[in-house]
Amino acid sequence: MMTFDEALTAAQTLDLDALLTLPPAAKADLQNALLSRMIELVYEGHPYYSRLMRQLGLKPADITTVDDLVLLPVTTKQQFLADPDAFRLNVPSLPVEMRALWEVIYTTGTSTGVPAPVYSTTFDHLAYMHQARRRRSFIPLSERDIVVSLFPATTFPMGAYNRAVSEAAAYGAALVLAQTGRPPRYFGLHRSLADAAELVVSHRATVLWGVASFVRRLLLHAETHQLDFSSVRMVMVTGEASSVAALEGMRNRLRRLGSTDPLVINRYGSTELGTTMVECRPGSGFHNLAPDQIFLEVVDPDTGARLPDGEYGALAITHLMRRGTVLLRYASGDVAALLRDPCPVCQRSGAERISTDVRRVGNIQKVKGTLVDLDAVRSRLEQIDALEEFQVVLRATDPEAPQAVNELLVRYACADADERSVVDAITAAVLEVGQVRPALRRCQATDIFNPEESPKPRRFIDERVAS
Repeated sequence: MMTFDEALTAAQTLDLDALLTLPPAAKADLQNALLSRMIELVYEGHPYYSRLMRQLGLKPADITTVDDLVLLPVTTKQQFLADPDAFRLNVPSLPVEMRALWEVIYTTGTSTGVPAPVYSTTFDHLAYMHQARRRRSFIPLSERDIVVSLFPATTFPMGAYNRAVSEAAAYGAALVLAQTGRPPRYFGLHRSLADAAELVVSHRATVLWGVASFVRRLLLHAETHQLDFSSVRMVMVTGEASSVAALEGMRNRLRRLGSTDPLVINRYGSTELGTTMVECRPGSGFHNLAPDQIFLEVVDPDTGARLPDGEYGALAITHLMRRGTVLLRYASGDVAALLRDPCPVCQRSGAERISTDVRRVGNIQKVKGTLVDLDAVRSRLEQIDALEEFQVVLRATDPEAPQAVNELLVRYACADADERSVVDAITAAVLEVGQVRPALRRCQATDIFNPEESPKPRRFIDERVAS
């Protein structure tokens, strides 16, 4: 059995290929040693899990392997949001770098609209930079790159905004902060989407990084105004689900803007996760490139029982080496399948993956008596190249049945010349995947998604909530 000190040394010294090719027993030994120490720490100084373990009659000796985690119930996003400070580790005997607060970033989703803080220590910050630097075989950044971060500067510090700085620093790349987002009442330092596009041109940026919908709108703007994006060799997108069609659409627009053989990298992460998972190619599944940092499970959302590989359920993550905000068996609300077979694209067999089609809980709805997968609808609409923006609205039109969805409305934006073909394509797409005929309403693109007002679009709106 590996000791914690041996596991920590391995986590710091193994390169990514070595880490991902560890034999299963060696990988389990590494994760178990890290988890065992994590459990000791939360039992000593984690308000939520210390109390929970004592209520369940559990001691650290009861949870020494990742298989023992099933003794703990799944932690829901609602439980975390209700009292985020209860998930902050407080162990005074730890070294100062494991206690010193490096940054506070915020996650969204509270019923009050006030985001929840996620605390990172100096140790956590350095661990993130270390993970970033060893991802080179998946994310080919270098010290020669000029990265334009398109993440918005929000009222509450956004994880992606801060982590872009950390990641560029880990590679030694130059970073341009576009400082997009909603202009606040103070100082007027924010830039518009058009300003961000000009920064790409003036700096001859080689890499763009941002929320997928914002990046798409930036490329649309650049194409409309015939800007020179020929220097851009790579785009990284995150923050929301992106279909293979949407990613390929970005590549095609980049080619039309002068880029030669551009690379589009799809990333999956969350503020709470503390790391990022990456597709080696669109559609391959998101590879867990930090098995020394997080342990993944897919569980039954009702019972918390682990589900077999390949079966869809709630994605739950456990931190193995965090010292700020620590989460165990945390289900943030995403549905996915866990895959351990060799990747069909890169053939790596040591990195488990989660399915590309990560979707939110509740995105399968009954419309006019027919079950409709809204994520499948979104994926098909993203294939319509002339569709500038869209939003799917579920509506209750029968006052006698206010909770029944009687209408699926698609709000769309497109150029005048494309409207007829776009209307036909939307109707055909929704009929194909949802078996219902949508109502349609043309809008201005900024009425659906204004990138200067919100960091990402709301693709689905359920108006029954208001009723």
